[in-house]
Amino acid sequence: MLRRRVHSSWPVIFFGIWLAFYPVSGFGENFVKPVAQYLYDSTFVHINSNCTAVIRYNQKILFNKQVTDKYSNIIIQVNKNIELDDISIITFLPDGRSVELAKDEIQTISDFGTQFYPDSKTKIIPVPLARELAQAEISYKIRYSNLLYLPQFFRQREIPTANSYIAVRSEIPFRFYASPGQFRLNDSGDVLELWNSEIPAYPIEGNSQVSDAYRIMIRPDRFAYDDREYKIGDWADVVRFYNLLSNPNWPQNDRVVGLADSLCLKAVARTDSLKALYDFVRENVRYISADFGRGDFQPAAPEEILNRKYGDCKDQSALLVALYRSVGFSAYSGLLATNDKQAIIDTLPWPSVFNHVIVVVGSRGDRFFLDPSQASCCFGKLPWLCRNRPVLICRENGEADLVLPPISDEGNAVDISLIYRVNSSGDIHCQTRLALYRDMAFAYYDDSSQKVLAELKKSLLANLPADQYQRTFRLEKQAPDMIIVSGSFIDKLQPIAKESSPTQDFLIKLFSPSLDYFKSIFDNVDRFTTYKFLCPFRLKETIDLTLPDDFQLWQDSLSLDYNEPELQYHFQLYSAGKVCRTYKYFQLAQYSLVAEKYNLFSSFLLKTLQTVPHPMEIVPVPHHEE
Repeated sequence: MLRRRVHSSWPVIFFGIWLAFYPVSGFGENFVKPVAQYLYDSTFVHINSNCTAVIRYNQKILFNKQVTDKYSNIIIQVNKNIELDDISIITFLPDGRSVELAKDEIQTISDFGTQFYPDSKTKIIPVPLARELAQAEISYKIRYSNLLYLPQFFRQREIPTANSYIAVRSEIPFRFYASPGQFRLNDSGDVLELWNSEIPAYPIEGNSQVSDAYRIMIRPDRFAYDDREYKIGDWADVVRFYNLLSNPNWPQNDRVVGLADSLCLKAVARTDSLKALYDFVRENVRYISADFGRGDFQPAAPEEILNRKYGDCKDQSALLVALYRSVGFSAYSGLLATNDKQAIIDTLPWPSVFNHVIVVVGSRGDRFFLDPSQASCCFGKLPWLCRNRPVLICRENGEADLVLPPISDEGNAVDISLIYRVNSSGDIHCQTRLALYRDMAFAYYDDSSQKVLAELKKSLLANLPADQYQRTFRLEKQAPDMIIVSGSFIDKLQPIAKESSPTQDFLIKLFSPSLDYFKSIFDNVDRFTTYKFLCPFRLKETIDLTLPDDFQLWQDSLSLDYNEPELQYHFQLYSAGKVCRTYKYFQLAQYSLVAEKYNLFSSFLLKTLQTVPHPMEIVPVPHHEE
């Protein structure tokens, strides 16, 4: 049989089976024992000549602590192509007793409701009596009537695994990928075996990239779909497969053509027509979530989508492509894996590595990449989930065109300005202005001005002085490439209690949206995993303070700098008696920071917060009698 090991730096996504076991702590020798651990995990894959497959799982889990259902449920997603079969779970208790899973304990939940995809279900299977020192032996089979739903195998979990073993028998040729250097390999010709004796736990931290350090992918060279067999050798084969399912082969529908003509009737420029058609789909076809592995691979016909007024990403994209083509635009479906999933392995083509469909309009030199599924998406821009991800453009001639969307990271910026003025009675008035430019603004952009203002308040203005003081903010400008928020708030100097002091000193807390924002991101100086950002960006903040003649500042000036290729930060405080200015500049040059770099900057930020006077002390100016 043909087998070829594929190595690549690009990872892959598939919607398949996962086990819901979560740790209550980190991992490594210096941490407490995880709540549970796999004593062994064996997987046996058999691929049949009729393009079906059976996977059998045998596992043994030791529970180190008393756990809730959250830590002891097996979650299996099924549909008409994925069938759970022959499950057995026996839990052995420390006192020698054992308890077996009762079939009536298995819950079945419909994912989308009866009006959408009634065949897609989630099965929740409890491990009985998962208590401290209990051991559960688990065995079950999953049958695949379609190889497109064949899962990937992620061997690293949130709890450690010992004796991880996979054996693959196949009656048709296949290729495979295994994370380099992580598995012992034995390929006898009849059976492919992959094994690792100890796989450490993977810690779950906020904004982490998906781990693919211990990952195996098995891909046959062909599959059957809708009573037709397809061979997959390269990305062009994937394009041909999707095009056969999608709109390039559907005849033009009079209703679709008439609708497109009417929507473009008042268009003056080419972009007017593009935007009118795009806005129609975005506003009139309600988006429902149905991932490739759950809601099938074939989009509905455009006229059907118009009738039912809802659909997932591939349905919305199919309709938009049909509308564009009916008025003469070159438009194609674009397949991609969003950046909350593993990226594709570019040397191992397969249709189900994608979980999203967008629309690509125009020739190679003049392309628009549009995502009609995004209710808050502005025309011509992709949401952050699609950024920095290659798109497979499904051209009619079957040509494979795997490209990165031309999304500029230049200009993503936030400018913050606060002007404080204090009067003689100790009242503080602060005028505030936020200006967000380009893609950084797009992370907050929405058609609703109320939503934009609410999101910015939550992200950058959440820690304003207490609600009993007056505050007013308004959205001055709302556009895809610029958002401006301005407003003001009123505060009061806080007296310092000092015994036997001849003068009354005060404190003023200068509110800094940027510092609060960075504290919410860099809140951990002991991170283990790479931190993922929405996009590279710049942030500048200037705070000016002016005091009346009655007061002066106690603090001196200072300057702090952090300078690395991935990230720069500059802080400067200038104090001159009755005036004070703080200036902060932050620049992130890439989409992520590895744990070491993240921890370095978190430590620097913590040092900055400890060094900078916060709040600042204000003292009365002594008056000299003549």
